Amino acid sequence: MSCPLTSYHTHSQLHQELLSLAERHPRHARLFMVGSSSLGHPLVGIRLSRDLSRLEGPPRAGPLRTRPRVKLIGNMHGNEPVGRELLLYFARYLLESDARRSDPRASAMLDNVDLHILPTMNPDGFARGEEGKCSGGSYRAGRLNEGRRDLNRDFPDFYEWTLLREEPNYTEKDLYDRRQTETKHLMNWILRGNFVLSANFHDGAVLVNYPWDNYHDRERGSGVFRTPDHEEFYMLATGYSLSHATMPNTSAACEQWGHFQDGVTNGADWYPVFGGMQDFNYLFAGTMEVTVEISCCKFPHSRRLLREWEYNKDSLFNFVEQAQKGIMGEVREEAGNRPVPGARIRVRRVGRHQSPSERDWRDSSVTTDESGVFWRILVPGVYDVQAFVTKADPQTKERKTTSTSEVRRVVVQDEKRHRIVNFTLKKYRNKDDDGDDADPATVRSPPAPPSPRPATPPTSEEDAVDSSQIVQTAQPARLRSSKTLSPSDQRLVFQ
Repeated sequence: MSCPLTSYHTHSQLHQELLSLAERHPRHARLFMVGSSSLGHPLVGIRLSRDLSRLEGPPRAGPLRTRPRVKLIGNMHGNEPVGRELLLYFARYLLESDARRSDPRASAMLDNVDLHILPTMNPDGFARGEEGKCSGGSYRAGRLNEGRRDLNRDFPDFYEWTLLREEPNYTEKDLYDRRQTETKHLMNWILRGNFVLSANFHDGAVLVNYPWDNYHDRERGSGVFRTPDHEEFYMLATGYSLSHATMPNTSAACEQWGHFQDGVTNGADWYPVFGGMQDFNYLFAGTMEVTVEISCCKFPHSRRLLREWEYNKDSLFNFVEQAQKGIMGEVREEAGNRPVPGARIRVRRVGRHQSPSERDWRDSSVTTDESGVFWRILVPGVYDVQAFVTKADPQTKERKTTSTSEVRRVVVQDEKRHRIVNFTLKKYRNKDDDGDDADPATVRSPPAPPSPRPATPPTSEEDAVDSSQIVQTAQPARLRSSKTLSPSDQRLVFQ
């Protein structure tokens, strides 16, 4: 490899680098386009996985059928571009190391993960940023998009999630209305990508921030606000931070923020964020996303980039590899043996040392993709797992369970390989019929993704504040949330 990370890429140079990677490694790399920025710059990323044509094509037997989908997003705030450069180089490193067989870990990642990298989601703000400026939260500084909005305050939150589930007059249109162009494109991508794991890269501190990012109880304004999957989020966050060269000692890495145990923080406990992207991922799509703060200086001089790569390389690998932890499987109908897309998977922790609340099903769930396959990240332990399907009343939005599986007990071990848990669905009979458990539809779960809506130019002038075994039978789901670019498209979009 030539000497990397010596300067920041312009938007045109970034595109050319992505295009070059896809052309030099056509078997394992594809460009995709999420949409365009407010000023019309294409939001282009690169998808990396072994023999992508087999993942994208018709059903095939064998271990290439499905892999956990992971996304990494950089440059949400335009003047925080270190992640933009590290993610671009991470893609290059994976492909070139695999081609040269120089790093078995890179080859294993292509074998086992379906990785989507979007180096920038705010190219317009990046163009306004200034190298060497360590602070700045304004439009002029580059933090905001062209619509003068902080994109990390522009996503639907818990209040809107509740409205979408429960208020008959609140529709898909309401969810998208008044969002920025970039936000709408990212919402579509997130809701339709069936991503298991995600990270969003920022600058201005050195730590990992995990959900919840905002309090759901207005009377509560301090302390750690735990998700139902708090242990899993802590595992993911520390999986990144404890592999980092300086992040475990945050007070030394970024003195202005002081000390954070293990180099991580609960978002709400740090400072509440309304409309953040990581809570949107978890609430609306069931994707486990964390926010990684890389550099204490927001826009450091480019001479710092190579050092940041050295600090973050192991963390990037370790974080993405954690998508393999937990369980995966397939859900099929009893009648016809057909795969079931959109089935929900719920879990509860069991064992001698559980707290009373852990006897209940978790107030969260993940859903199967278009081929009836699911992935669920879990910390080591013993779990009950069940699949179910619900149907909502179009008038009241009340959900009723229509089919369920048997409850399976699973032991999850501390290893970076998933356990296989398959389910067959039968018609659901409620407690009044035969004494079964309460209706699984009472478990909190993401609402059905809204249909894609075209993004329109923003008009607001508001400023924001500163696997050892794989199931053999299911087919791969196509990623419909973004447009995969053909070789000819790849060149046209950059002209």
